[in-house]
Amino acid sequence: MRKVLWSAQAEADLAKLESTYPGVTKQLKGCAGKVLHPISPQTADPAEEGIDGEIMWHRGDGHGDFMKRRGCGPQDFFLFYRRCDSAHGSEDPEYEVLAVRSIHQVARAWLAQTANDPT
Repeated sequence: MRKVLWSAQAEADLAKLESTYPGVTKQLKGCAGKVLHPISPQTADPAEEGIDGEIMWHRGDGHGDFMKRRGCGPQDFFLFYRRCDSAHGSEDPEYEVLAVRSIHQVARAWLAQTANDPT
């Protein structure tokens, strides 16, 4: 399991989530070390993960591990993160989670961005 650090913003995001969705914070923190990995734009699964510059994002459940469960869970959130290890090629990299966003927040941002796109 990879070491995962949480930024102040990500911790604040988790605190907000915990009051609305009890238990999801523990699930997301438990999954993060398993699901975060280097992402390539050529091989990314757009429904699960992506990359823009050094910022990567990944659905919190690890490619559908929780999709069969009912109710809110890690599958309903994206972790935005960056690699933060000192040895770039290390086999066990460290990541810093920068923010946690719900799939609804991501969808709203995408709609706002594309609504003004004339193409």
